[in-house]
Amino acid sequence: ICANEPRAEIMQKIYKLKDRPISYENLRMLEYSSDEARNEAKQKFEKYIKKEEIRIISTSGCDTTRLNDVLVSNINKINCACRLFLVGQNSLKDESIIRKIIKDNNLKNVEIIGKLNQDELKFLISHCHIGIVNYNQRDTNNKYCASGKLFEFVFENVPIVTTTNPTLVPLCQKQHIGCADDTFYQGINEIINNYNYYKSNVTIFKANH
Repeated sequence: ICANEPRAEIMQKIYKLKDRPISYENLRMLEYSSDEARNEAKQKFEKYIKKEEIRIISTSGCDTTRLNDVLVSNINKINCACRLFLVGQNSLKDESIIRKIIKDNNLKNVEIIGKLNQDELKFLISHCHIGIVNYNQRDTNNKYCASGKLFEFVFENVPIVTTTNPTLVPLCQKQHIGCADDTFYQGINEIINNYNYYKSNVTIFKANH
């Protein structure tokens, strides 16, 4: 068993398998553990929820191998008021790089959140407009990613901007649930300009999964 068709093809070739592995997608749907936990998450993050801002979230933290340095560097190219949340555990090196970009560009709209529990993550994602699905292409595992992050966003009805990995581009081009763009800002602007279109496609994609 593997998590998508491209991986099945690679596994069959590498291990010289007679039959191709079964593809079972990496479906992940976040759930609240309790009403109390949801309320605690709300109290923690409601200060960030401003009606005038488009909220963007990456759950790969400050990881520069996943181009979060590019994402932060280009966040001032978004065509409207926005706020970027970087969620996830960070290395000291990567966080230092991101904080330097923030300082050098005098960015006031980037929040380094760190690691969250599932209740907090679900609340924050569900109150964002766009999710960033970013992987590197330096190794086979990442290049042909089977993204659980993608489904975390989809199940919260959030359109996505992805890196141009071979398994992510078709979802954007055929399902129209987001845009594949290694600069990020062009894809973000495209979704903002046509938000209802992408959101409705996410709803359809979610229903089929």
